[in-house]
Amino acid sequence: MKTSIFKAYDIRGLYPQELNKETAQKIGNAFAQFTKSKKIIIGYDMRLSTPEIFKGLSQGIKDFGTDIINIGQVSTDSLYYASGKLNLPGIMITASHNPKDYNGFKFCLAKAVPVGKNSGLDKIKELTNNYKTKKTRGKTIKKNILKDYKNFVLSFIDKNK
Repeated sequence: MKTSIFKAYDIRGLYPQELNKETAQKIGNAFAQFTKSKKIIIGYDMRLSTPEIFKGLSQGIKDFGTDIINIGQVSTDSLYYASGKLNLPGIMITASHNPKDYNGFKFCLAKAVPVGKNSGLDKIKELTNNYKTKKTRGKTIKKNILKDYKNFVLSFIDKNK
């Protein structure tokens, strides 16, 4: 794995040369080890490489015995909302503003606390070399958070004006 994909606040790399299903699997397993959470939320953007990246990421997390809450194709803000509302760590599959040939991950701990180089990303990078499995695999739970998120966003405006 090219460690250059680990940036200050996220992971970004060219698909499939730097970031692919196998790389995503190691990163997912490392994040599950890092958080020690029983569940991790995953959201994703619309990039063409995302389904393959999601498969690898999910496999790595579930191999560690951690359940996935799949909130589907959402914005990064929606993932952070879900993390805060559900009090669970999350991963957003996105390369943000990078061109379509890239993909990546943004991480947060429960309550949408961001994970960066100085708050765990270096540890996650280290754990990618220490893949661990558990007897009981995690499962995937689908959850639609869009209605709740829409209501949350609308709560910021005064509808009477």
